[in-house]
Amino acid sequence: PNYDPTATFDDGLCAPLFPGCTNPMADNYNGLYNLEDGSCRIAGCTATNSLATFNVPCLCTGACTTNVRRKLSSSTDDCWDPAALNYWVNASGSSECVYHTSGCTDSGASNYLAIANHDDGGCTFSVYGCTDATATNFDSTATVLEGCVYVPARRRKLSHGSGGALCADPTAINYWPEAIKYYKEHLDVLTSGSECVYPVLGCTDSEASNYLAI
Repeated sequence: PNYDPTATFDDGLCAPLFPGCTNPMADNYNGLYNLEDGSCRIAGCTATNSLATFNVPCLCTGACTTNVRRKLSSSTDDCWDPAALNYWVNASGSSECVYHTSGCTDSGASNYLAIANHDDGGCTFSVYGCTDATATNFDSTATVLEGCVYVPARRRKLSHGSGGALCADPTAINYWPEAIKYYKEHLDVLTSGSECVYPVLGCTDSEASNYLAI
């Protein structure tokens, strides 16, 4: 422990080495030990993930905070930074440290974060549907535009001067082939008004007893 690399002769004052567990977290820790021999025993969860084996009980339930998510007993990683997930108390090298990164860990989500190692519960998924509020199949939950439908239900009077009804139903008397196209291209100039007019069989003579006004 008191080795001096600059010394050129032994003065007889070298402190004796006592190999053993020097980790205060271990069950077999002893303050007299001054040379770590890898014999530390730490009771708790030994669940293994892709980052490291954590010997801290709370990690089995995922209840740990960032500052305790550290690697306490292994020689596979050599990260010296206490803030890292794979920190090792006896690290002596400079291998790559892994840090706590929150984000969406579901690769199927639209906001998937490849470098995230802690899921923050905020994954979002694409919803395909019609995002145009003027369409009949508008879906307020849709996030990706797909398949809007514009049908004769949008029967409006045109303000372009023709006076024709915006009727796209071929079975109607006032059907206009360009109705749907015009509606989509000139939505800002449309005003509410007449609807499609359909043939109604009946007597059209107002003097008759069976006269049908419609």
